[in-house]
Amino acid sequence: MTVETVHFPADVLPYTQRLTPDVGPGQILTEDGFSGAQSVVTFHGAERWRLEMAFADLTDDDRAEMSAFVTRLRVAHNVFLCVNHTAPQRGVLSGSPRALGSLSGQRLNVYNLTGNVASWARAGDFLSVNSQLKMVLEDAGTSAGGVASLYVWPPLYDIPNCNTVVHVSSPCGGFRMTRAVPFNTDPPGYRMNLVLTALERINSSFVSEVL
Repeated sequence: MTVETVHFPADVLPYTQRLTPDVGPGQILTEDGFSGAQSVVTFHGAERWRLEMAFADLTDDDRAEMSAFVTRLRVAHNVFLCVNHTAPQRGVLSGSPRALGSLSGQRLNVYNLTGNVASWARAGDFLSVNSQLKMVLEDAGTSAGGVASLYVWPPLYDIPNCNTVVHVSSPCGGFRMTRAVPFNTDPPGYRMNLVLTALERINSSFVSEVL
């Protein structure tokens, strides 16, 4: 059955949002019974975002749009693309960044930037590539040639092709809802409240967006 990609309603803003870095069941921590020495195994794809958004007192167009959006997702079947509603970016983030390749799963090289910028990206900034939402973990400057090496989380689930667009303005990620959402209305048919919980999408059936 075809998986549909649905864009989150751009004009509806959450009342609250929680974006949680998570490892889910894909990380195993064991301890030696005598020395207490720890061993950690983290499986590829285990590190990903959890998202929770709450919406309060939705009426009229906002209520209708969110009702249709949530229903269209068919709980976890379809994927939605959501802009990261977070604090403003701190870095310069100038130029038109594109992927140059990756040194490792957590190191993304980008080019087509303004050259010789000390803080092109700052720790805590966000970007997205191939609909994967990434946080920059340490400050990064650019070389004279307009290239930067970014330390990101979650690790890349796949290496983007060279010249892939890297979004630093309104970065978004792909998510799937984790449970059905009740439409709570008070009074019935008027104000609607809802809470949406989701997990970052990781599978090959997802089709990247065109922003």
